[in-house]
Amino acid sequence: MRGNKCFGDRKCKCYKRPGSLVACTTATYTIGGTVSGLAGTGLVLQDNGKDNLPISANGSFTFATPIIAGSAYSVTILSQPSNPAQTCVASNGTGTATTNVTSVQVNCPPAKR
Repeated sequence: MRGNKCFGDRKCKCYKRPGSLVACTTATYTIGGTVSGLAGTGLVLQDNGKDNLPISANGSFTFATPIIAGSAYSVTILSQPSNPAQTCVASNGTGTATTNVTSVQVNCPPAKR
């Protein structure tokens, strides 16, 4: 296909544009999930060692930067919450993006006294 700029194992979406044979773009997917139990402040999540995402409340989240289809993702806790101090844990935080990911769970249990 003339004009195809997708090489290797990257997944591409191709479509016919008027006046040209085929136009291709690289498919991307978002990474996200749900935070529960958050009572403190300062929780920051990270995807693939970058794309920092501050979290201020329980509920759903989505990282700002989508990743290329077929790429690995790894959601980690960059900063734990304080005031009150909590130790949050991410589960389902690693995988390969073959669609938009919404299954990452970040659980922040109450601090033990």
